[in-house]
Amino acid sequence: MHSANVSDYVRPLLDAFLTVSNEDHRGTRLADENHFPPQKPPQNATLEPHIHRLFLALVNDIPSLSRSSLSASVTPNVSELEKISISGVIYAREKSLPRDSNIIFRRPGGLSDRVGRIKQIFRSEHVLSEVTLLVVAQHRLVMDPAAQGTYRRFGFAGGYLCDSREDARQYMIRSTDVICHFARSSLVWGGETLMHALPLNSVRHFHHSTTQ
Repeated sequence: MHSANVSDYVRPLLDAFLTVSNEDHRGTRLADENHFPPQKPPQNATLEPHIHRLFLALVNDIPSLSRSSLSASVTPNVSELEKISISGVIYAREKSLPRDSNIIFRRPGGLSDRVGRIKQIFRSEHVLSEVTLLVVAQHRLVMDPAAQGTYRRFGFAGGYLCDSREDARQYMIRSTDVICHFARSSLVWGGETLMHALPLNSVRHFHHSTTQ
């Protein structure tokens, strides 16, 4: 490796490797400050009314999350974060790190995997300090069995075929409800542009799941 001739050949390979390795961190990069910008301090924010209703519903459904037994006392005032680390993997809200906002998740208590994008991340004084909450917009799974079956025959590893646009539904989930990132690609099926969500490096145990 000390030979000048060898170094001339190795240097371009190293440069190419570093370029590729820094291009896309979704689900494969440990949470360290060499590859991600430092976390900004939490910002005080007020949840929009429809998001606050989701928050109240979650606390009602899972009373153990709350510091208080009175959900009516849960205010919309929260500390908003731009990103979090789950098992060493960075997850971020869409407006901070768009490609790190794509996730496969489950609704609290749900049995089926869903595909979506993180819109907001926050903590609240009304829930346990170790609980981080995420607002996620959903991409609805394609219901055509022929189209979906092309990927589902490979189980979870095959990914999911979804509508390319987010639907109008949003969910409030906990960080523990995140399964993994996904890689997004577009394809045309039956004249319609769809999105394929390919799971990346799961932070939960590998599983075979049902669809919605």
